[in-house]
Amino acid sequence: VKGYKLYRSAAREGEYFLIKKISNPKKNKYLNKGTYNKPLMDNTTYYYKLTSYNKVDVESKPSDIVFATTKPRPVRSSGFGGESLHVKEIPLFWQPNPEDDIVEYHIFRSSGDEGEFSEIASVEGKTFYVDRRLEDGCGYKYKITAQDKDKLISDFSDTITLRTKPKPRAPTGLNATFEEGKTVFTWLANTEPDIASYNVFKKGFLGLRKVGTVREPQFINVAPKPGKSKDYVVKAVDSDGLESKPSQPVTVVGK
Repeated sequence: VKGYKLYRSAAREGEYFLIKKISNPKKNKYLNKGTYNKPLMDNTTYYYKLTSYNKVDVESKPSDIVFATTKPRPVRSSGFGGESLHVKEIPLFWQPNPEDDIVEYHIFRSSGDEGEFSEIASVEGKTFYVDRRLEDGCGYKYKITAQDKDKLISDFSDTITLRTKPKPRAPTGLNATFEEGKTVFTWLANTEPDIASYNVFKKGFLGLRKVGTVREPQFINVAPKPGKSKDYVVKAVDSDGLESKPSQPVTVVGK
């Protein structure tokens, strides 16, 4: 005996193809990984038989057929969810995969309706992740995969869509009146349930300068000198510190 020839088929009664000629007659094992261009498929059964050959390459009768099944990929992760309306972040969570050799989960995110998904993180030993430093009031889509110790990766989980907390709406109805040498500013109260305060700003050459903070939609300030004019705006601030865009300005002219 000069060596062995190993044959493989995708079916017990199918056609067998030579996959390895083993020239060492003392060798009694071989690891079949497929080829670089055509690796073995996951969770697939393959059938094998072996012959020996002599120095003139005459083969023996084949051995009994044996078969083996490759390892399956991890199943899709389940229970994937998250929480919307957090400030600049979105918490994500999922159920642990049933396989006992999962080493990490890969998290993918897409922004907008047509945005492409890209991997934003991989998590080892945990079934939760907090996506931080996000834009206010924006929607994001997420999906995850599980990876085992052999680097087999599951199909994508279900896709979920979540949103960060939006900024308050800009106050409306800003008005200014004069009372005893002072300017009284009033505006309509915001309808968001968690408005904590309002910031009042005076517009200047270098931008906005805050002149006061109030809890109610009213602010009293010193009136401009006669003939002088100033523009003012108001921003709403919620309990998480998110500040709205400025209201429409009101112009105050001193009398």
